Amino acid sequence: MAHQRKYQSWTVPSLLCEKGELDRQIRVRGGTSRAGSSVTISCRQNCNRGNHMFFYQQHPRNDLKLIVSITTWKDKSYEDGYSEAKLEVHRENMSYALMTIKNLTAKDEATYLCAAGSHTKMFFGSGTKLTVIGKSEIIPPTVAIFSPSKQELQEKSKATLVCLASGFYPDHLTLGWMVNGVKRSEGVGTDESSTRNGSTFSLTSRLLCTHRRYVCLLT
Repeated sequence: MAHQRKYQSWTVPSLLCEKGELDRQIRVRGGTSRAGSSVTISCRQNCNRGNHMFFYQQHPRNDLKLIVSITTWKDKSYEDGYSEAKLEVHRENMSYALMTIKNLTAKDEATYLCAAGSHTKMFFGSGTKLTVIGKSEIIPPTVAIFSPSKQELQEKSKATLVCLASGFYPDHLTLGWMVNGVKRSEGVGTDESSTRNGSTFSLTSRLLCTHRRYVCLLT
C-alpha cells in the first residue's frame, strides 16, 4: 500500500507592490517542525515587473543568504551548499512558488524570506521563522503576574502590571492582555523577542492600567 507523505506548510507573506514600494501589511508567526520531517513554505507576489523569485535564509545573528532563485521559465539556480536533494522548489506560475525543505535538522532552524524582482530592484516579504525540534518535547510556559509596588499605587492613579512567561520551548509565544473581558492594546508594552535562558525562553509584557479586572493572555 502506498503511503502519502504529509508536509507542514506555512505561507510567506505576499509581496504587494504599489508605486514601486513593498507594502508589508502581513506578518506570519513562525512554525515548529520535528527533525527528520519536511516543511513547505509558499511565496505569492503580484510584482508583475519581477521576472525572478528568490528564497533567502537567515540564521540568528547572521546575514541574509540567498539559497535558490527561480526564473520566469521555471529554471532553478541553487547557491553553493544547496541542492534539490535538500530543497525542492516549484514555481506554479508568475505569482506563486513553493519551497520544500526535506529531512529537517537543527541547521535548518532559521528565518526564511521570499523576494521578487529583477537585477535592478528587489521586493522582500517579512519572512517566517522555522524552529526544528529534536528529541526535546514542547515545554509549556510558567506564567506569573506581578502586582505594582505600594509606592506606585500611593503616588500615581495608575499602576504597571507585569506578566512573565518563563521556562518554555520553543520560543513561538505571544503575550497579550484582557481587561474587564476585552482585549487591550493601549498601554501595553511587550518584549520584541523572547530571551533565552539555557534551553528555554522567557517573555515579558507590561500593562499600564487602573483598578480593573485583568487577565494575561498566551497564544
